[in-house]
Amino acid sequence: MNDSFNLMHEPWITVTWLDGTTGEVSIGDALQRSEEIRAITEELPTQSFAELRLLLAIVHYAVRGPQGREHWLDLWTHGFHSAEFDEDLKGLAAYTDLLDLERPFMQVANLHSTNGEIATLERLIADVPNGFQFQFTRSGESLASLSYAEAARWLVHCHAFDPSGIKSAAVGDPLAKGGKGYPIGQAWSGYLGGVFVNGRNLRETLILNLVPLTGNESKNLQLQPMQDEDFDEHALGFSREGVSSLRDDFSLAEPDQAPSRECRGGAVALYTWLSRRVRLVASDGRITGVILSQGDKRTPQNGHTAEPMSGWRYSEPQSKRYQADVYMPLEHNLGEAFWRSITSILPSQQHVLVEKKNVQARLAPAVLRWMGEVSPEIGRHRQLNVTAVGMEYGPQSATVAEIKFDEVDLRLSMLESGSVIFGDMLRVAVQDTRDLAFAYARFEQNLLLAAVAKTDSLMEGVRTNALFEAMRAFDAPMRRWLADLDPQGNAEQQAVHAKEALKKWRGEAKVVMTTLRDDRIYRATATEISGRKVSDTEYVNCAIAQRYLDFSVKKITEPEMAPNHPKKGAMA
Repeated sequence: MNDSFNLMHEPWITVTWLDGTTGEVSIGDALQRSEEIRAITEELPTQSFAELRLLLAIVHYAVRGPQGREHWLDLWTHGFHSAEFDEDLKGLAAYTDLLDLERPFMQVANLHSTNGEIATLERLIADVPNGFQFQFTRSGESLASLSYAEAARWLVHCHAFDPSGIKSAAVGDPLAKGGKGYPIGQAWSGYLGGVFVNGRNLRETLILNLVPLTGNESKNLQLQPMQDEDFDEHALGFSREGVSSLRDDFSLAEPDQAPSRECRGGAVALYTWLSRRVRLVASDGRITGVILSQGDKRTPQNGHTAEPMSGWRYSEPQSKRYQADVYMPLEHNLGEAFWRSITSILPSQQHVLVEKKNVQARLAPAVLRWMGEVSPEIGRHRQLNVTAVGMEYGPQSATVAEIKFDEVDLRLSMLESGSVIFGDMLRVAVQDTRDLAFAYARFEQNLLLAAVAKTDSLMEGVRTNALFEAMRAFDAPMRRWLADLDPQGNAEQQAVHAKEALKKWRGEAKVVMTTLRDDRIYRATATEISGRKVSDTEYVNCAIAQRYLDFSVKKITEPEMAPNHPKKGAMA
């Protein structure tokens, strides 16, 4: 008798319960007990993101929508459970068995590589790119096999974030050449600057991210509205009929080519996109190998018409190439805290236009735009956790380089499109903070000059370390201040409140800078204190470096009171 591991009934999704304990649940339990679950908490945030999107796709399908604002509000008030919903889950169970002989979950039952190769599990697990361990969570014997639950998690993750590169050529794939499946790009979610909102439990999280996919609300979110016939079980990648080694290209067509095949299913399809053709190989109750080939190609150009969980940026080069306005995913800067780029995804900042073009420079994620639209009904002053997640790849996107995960708390009022004044103010506050960090870096460089003759490498090293130290010091205060921002009243009242909020932040930032300065002066060496002559006309020591720092801080935090020039002295 063939083994069975049905993801609808067997536990495999790692969650944290409301009491803080962790455990594993099935798809069915995750949805039926969503009010008891705090969040999906896998070992990698990209796994949690991929599994959240899988659950979202199932809920979208089972509720056939949401079909507009009233439908969404009904789901928010009463939840998504119903007799019809439970019946749909039972029907989907026919497609969620990981080991089914005819239609295994997210796999091709009869998939074979042209050379007969069955790859080791390094090919499937994202924290072990070929030849280099990205994360040291697995090595040696632990790579020889996976439990069915672990394999399911990595399978879902593979379809969402698998790197680009050459894959095994699948028997029956006419696009494979010379025994190789040549690169088609990373899996769909790997292109995104993923963004979602967290509620107080999984039930809230699912509904908060469940944007309307039909009618005018969808158009307002700049999504292509889905039709009733699109809410077919086969819009879900794992329940598509006839999936084989044959694969399709759903990319934006080049100007001189016929239109690419249209993709039905909108977000439901993208959340469960079959970026690869996969078959897991089981032995003695474990998964011991994998066949991994290229799947359906979907490049990111203009994906904003279907993808709600990413910000988007206007691309001049891509627009010239395709002879049309083209938006690309707004990827996260992995070297920065999320709050440093938060204004780029605020709905209120979509008023910024591309120079000489009547098009928006940025498009906020549809999930955030929707939160702004329903904020009056669910509480304008309520705080939500906004989470950023993404993956950075190595050369040719063929290996995993780094994973981005960060989160900030925002009041719903900050996500309203009308909060333009507060969004503009926030941009100023973030820029002030950057400027202060650079001022501290110059202070550190001046202290270096006071001690030794400068070299480019020394100066750059001091600058990098100082910037990191300053931004780390600003991090917690900025997050607290950001979480309290709450636009209220008309434009005139918001202008007053925004000015007060900016003044408050500048005051807090000045305290941070004073603490950094005093701590560094306390640690100054005798040579830094006495200083030295760095040119025929310039002398630098700790006191002079402090004078220049104090001038910069005052100019940024009290611009109306700052003098035009500091007292004379050396400056890095």
